[in-house]
Amino acid sequence: MSTFLLEDFPMTEIIPERKERILDAPILSFNLLSEIEKMKTEIAWKVGTQDSKTLLRNPSMKIVLIGLHPGAKIMPHSSEGVLSLVILEGKIKIRTERETVNLNEGQLLTLHEKTMYEVRAMEESFLLLTVALDKYNQGE
Repeated sequence: MSTFLLEDFPMTEIIPERKERILDAPILSFNLLSEIEKMKTEIAWKVGTQDSKTLLRNPSMKIVLIGLHPGAKIMPHSSEGVLSLVILEGKIKIRTERETVNLNEGQLLTLHEKTMYEVRAMEESFLLLTVALDKYNQGE
């Protein structure tokens, strides 16, 4: 099964049905179940092993909805900030240099910045990734 880093692909370029949208505003609201259902209808989901949609991006935080087909893998990498990962649907396995953790629907995992990790979907899974960025260390 092919693997890639989600950050390698700007989804609005490869998913023609995805419209430009606001990624930062004083208030944003999302129905995550509806967003998952929309993702399941997109070409990238139907033909690929995974899909993602950035919900928020600003200098202090990034929130991404991620969908993974069974067996899909996000290659080892680290985050530029402290992150949380909530399993909205499915089962995944997270491997760090220290341990492997199995997560089921409804569970939450947190990792410190610069912790190397990889993700593998044990079944069709949808995750909500939140990364808290230190804007002061990014030269902003």
